[in-house]
Amino acid sequence: MQPQPKCGFVLVGTAGTIASYDYEQTIRVQTAAHPEGEVIAVDEAKATMTNVIQHFLDVLENGSSLHGPLDPKICRVGQQIVDAAAQSAREKRTVPLPA
Repeated sequence: MQPQPKCGFVLVGTAGTIASYDYEQTIRVQTAAHPEGEVIAVDEAKATMTNVIQHFLDVLENGSSLHGPLDPKICRVGQQIVDAAAQSAREKRTVPLPA
C-alpha cells in the first residue's frame, strides 16, 4: 500500500519532469509540449526482473547483458553521487560531481 505522503521519485530535467510513485500503474510526464502532463502506463516487470539478484542470476544463466542499476556505467554514476554526498556531509559544503 502506498503511504501518505506518496513515496517515489520526481525527476526534474531541462525539458520536463517525470513523476514515478511506488506501487502505481502509471507515471506522469510533463514537458513544454504537454504542460498539462501525460499519464503513461508502466511496463509490468517480468518475474526474473523484480529485483537485482533475480536480474543478475538471469544474466548469468542466459548470457544476456546487465542493464538498469547493475549496468557498470549506471553503477559508477550512482557511486559517484553517493561519494559526493558523503564528502559534502563530511565537509559541510556542496561538492561537484566528477565530469
